[in-house]
Amino acid sequence: MVTKRVSRPVTPVGLSQEEYRRQVAADMKEKVLQANVRRLAAAMGWMVWCWWNSQHSPPGFPDLVLVHPGQGRILFRELKRSGSKGRITTAQKACMAALTAAGMDVAVWRPEDWLNGTVEAELAAPLNERRCVAPGVDPTV
Repeated sequence: MVTKRVSRPVTPVGLSQEEYRRQVAADMKEKVLQANVRRLAAAMGWMVWCWWNSQHSPPGFPDLVLVHPGQGRILFRELKRSGSKGRITTAQKACMAALTAAGMDVAVWRPEDWLNGTVEAELAAPLNERRCVAPGVDPTV
């Protein structure tokens, strides 16, 4: 299967690549990060669920649930902005701790993770790097 590669911005003249990444990360809103992650995940065969309006949901549940049926993988990801605007709440910490205790793959992704390739690497991780396999699921199918 051929996956589409999502392009990343080109570094403008006068800035180092690291300076430019910091600037882009600082300016990237969570909804832009989410759109980028959803597009890349779909191109890589993932099913993605998100909550557009969490006002009527219990607080703390991660922003995205990503499932790759062919690989038998499920990821729970909280998305946050860079800097002080991207703080994890107490409810989010509690929910992530509970999911982790249940053997789930839980993490926080920030704009820096998008720009440095961490998001793509985690989505593309081979089967032997999974953290949890659901009972009765054959991950090789």
